[in-house]
Amino acid sequence: MNVSINYNNEKIKERLTKLLTTPKGTMPFARNYGVDYGAIDMPTIAAENSYSVAMMEAVDEYENEVTVDSVEFTNDNDFNSLAFVRLIEKEEAEDIIDELDEEVDYEW
Repeated sequence: MNVSINYNNEKIKERLTKLLTTPKGTMPFARNYGVDYGAIDMPTIAAENSYSVAMMEAVDEYENEVTVDSVEFTNDNDFNSLAFVRLIEKEEAEDIIDELDEEVDYEW
């Protein structure tokens, strides 16, 4: 699968491109590194959901500075999948979560 990462730091983009294009289990001495591509035989929507979750989990495990904001999939004219991954800084994500928590009334 091809991956396009939307983020302004080239070092982070390079690290995450390597992470998100490496099939899980193929890196010697780091068998958990990469993304699980086991959903390849699933229907398209289920496979995209599975890959999105796998990408989010991999980024959260191996990258300290950013987290995945969104993943969108498209196909080129040759039916090759391309995942567009949008990243945000972890601090920004935590701020968004805190704001949402303030807006929600948890009392039943």
